[in-house]
Amino acid sequence: MHHTSSHPSTLPSANLPRTLQRPQFVEVPARNIAAVAPDLAGVPNEYVRSQLLSTARRMMTGAAALTIPSTIRQSHLPAHLNVGCRHTAGAAYPTHLLAVGPSRPTSADQTLALVPTHALVLAAHCARAPPLDASAPHPSGSMLPLRVVRMTLPSPAAFSIIHTYMYNHRSDAVVQALFPSLPENVARQFRTREAVLGALASGQTKHQLAAHLAHVESSNLSRLSACAAHVKDVWQDMVSLGMCDPQLWDTIDLCWEIVLASLNLAATRR
Repeated sequence: MHHTSSHPSTLPSANLPRTLQRPQFVEVPARNIAAVAPDLAGVPNEYVRSQLLSTARRMMTGAAALTIPSTIRQSHLPAHLNVGCRHTAGAAYPTHLLAVGPSRPTSADQTLALVPTHALVLAAHCARAPPLDASAPHPSGSMLPLRVVRMTLPSPAAFSIIHTYMYNHRSDAVVQALFPSLPENVARQFRTREAVLGALASGQTKHQLAAHLAHVESSNLSRLSACAAHVKDVWQDMVSLGMCDPQLWDTIDLCWEIVLASLNLAATRR
């Protein structure tokens, strides 16, 4: 998977890295888990992440019950925000509101994306998540008070793919989000890590996927280059967050190999 390829310089992938380098793996500090869930102090992080999957549906239901503006100006950013909350039976409501902006702002008063999150989900997956607390807000009437937490990332727009994955661990949804033109049945085959690893180990499978992607994008180099940029954006955010999930890293490896090969296939068809 991490071998060096000798593409001719005329191929579009020649200007892109052969692989997206993984940083040295750093496990989530135990203190990060304890800070947001004191009752889980000392519990292995892998167990915490696996248990979160069993409550993911309730948490996603809770997030869907909120009425939140999609963006806010940095100059108007409060420490807390009361957001609309629809009472929903069995819902586990978010604990914090992330205000996500670029690591390199282009203006003094930038627009930030507002993303409701559950502190334990973020803390359990990201070694370099912003400091969070054990906040457990409760709805008051039709409102839910949430602490606002500033977060900077290389590509704020790519964060939604990573954030959703933290809840559902669906690598097929990541593939679909990165390559939305692919038919759902093609992406769906990568639901498990075993399927992703199997594809990574099969040159034939990767070639078929690359050919499929090139076909659905009409071998358009501009559109395929945009797909490559999208994959790289997610990778940059994962590095910045210190993502601790091997399945997601494997999925990004697969998507990168597919898009590089599809670029080369498209170029040879011109």
